[in-house]
Amino acid sequence: MSNNVRSIKRGMKKQQDKEATLSATIGDFASSRPILVRCLSQPFPVGKGKQSLEFGRLCRDVFKELETSYDPKHAEILKKYGEEQKDAPGSFTIKNENIEPFNSEVTEIALAEVTLLHKKMPELLDIFSLTGQEALVLEWLVG
Repeated sequence: MSNNVRSIKRGMKKQQDKEATLSATIGDFASSRPILVRCLSQPFPVGKGKQSLEFGRLCRDVFKELETSYDPKHAEILKKYGEEQKDAPGSFTIKNENIEPFNSEVTEIALAEVTLLHKKMPELLDIFSLTGQEALVLEWLVG
């Protein structure tokens, strides 16, 4: 195979990788955060450096999306419908009469669709030790 053909194939592969997108909801990201944090702190097997870098970049983008699209709005809704506990600052209690509007507004945020320029990573199921429940939570990423 000539160098030109290899160059074209590499270019096509890079283009396909760039075009790969991953769609999920903010709620999927929020539910996945603890699992992603745990996985992010584990070492990848030798020879999986590229996947490690891709996973790190994906986590960075997911966390950035949560910090800008979910966390501030969720905190605002907590303050709107909740009562901050005096003995535990930062912890809120939602009164019974406020549970329905609180859940409604949180659900509205959680259902927002997000598209990231990343591809799915089914190989994570073979790299990390995940429970069945954790794998289901990460279905948007591995499925």
